[in-house]
Amino acid sequence: MSLIEVLLAAAILGFGLSALMAQMSGGFRLLKAAKDFEDAQWILSVGELKHPLRPKDDIEEDLTVEADSLDGELPDDLTGKGFTYERVVDEKEDPPDNVADDGLYVVRTRVNWFGHTEEFVRYVWKKPQ
Repeated sequence: MSLIEVLLAAAILGFGLSALMAQMSGGFRLLKAAKDFEDAQWILSVGELKHPLRPKDDIEEDLTVEADSLDGELPDDLTGKGFTYERVVDEKEDPPDNVADDGLYVVRTRVNWFGHTEEFVRYVWKKPQ
């Protein structure tokens, strides 16, 4: 009778440990995703410091940033990990003749890494002249 009890206890323990390992692997994936998102926030901060939102004459030209890897400004643990920072200004449609230009521009800032993209949308207003 005790041999059957030992086998049953071993089977229950085995099922419990396999369920625990499955949960742990999911937790590790979540931990890696959180670390990647934290790194993307860091890239966004460094990109905003290097390319501040300061329009001079032409908002679309002054605020647009082509894909920049920021490798010279990043700490060693983020250099070469495939992060890129870019910012685009959406082209505005020409308003109809009876509507005045409102001076609003949509600025989309993107951080890309390993097939993931995080996008931040802001509006910039330039006083019409």
